[in-house]
Amino acid sequence: MTHGPLKRTCKNRVLLVGDAAGHVKPTTGGGIVYGIKGACVASRVIINTLSRGTTVCVYDKLWRREFGRKLKFMLLIRRVLDLLDDNTLERIMLNLKEYYIENTLVAYGDMDEQHRIIKGFIKNPLILFAMLRTLVS
Repeated sequence: MTHGPLKRTCKNRVLLVGDAAGHVKPTTGGGIVYGIKGACVASRVIINTLSRGTTVCVYDKLWRREFGRKLKFMLLIRRVLDLLDDNTLERIMLNLKEYYIENTLVAYGDMDEQHRIIKGFIKNPLILFAMLRTLVS
């Protein structure tokens, strides 16, 4: 389930959440956090639909606004990682270790919000240099 969210997660009176909607981290396949976030958005939509008679298909727009960009960003990272073989990934990790990435990991690392660590890497020129050095060698 690391292909990213479905294009459409609601129709008529049906809302898809969690794995069924593709609310899964493309980088790891984990989905508990985004499944819960999707369920929270769905519950708000359902309550509004029942109390105000609004459509449930606003759900697509709301969950995408809340966490869709994060899933898209992780999908991009997944696609880049899929292009690299195991040997290249190992060399990248060794080069990153050489450039003391621990500080960046501590500052930005989050198991559930992995986009933060990638943004932290991008902000650190030494880390970018280490990655590029590996790819061109």
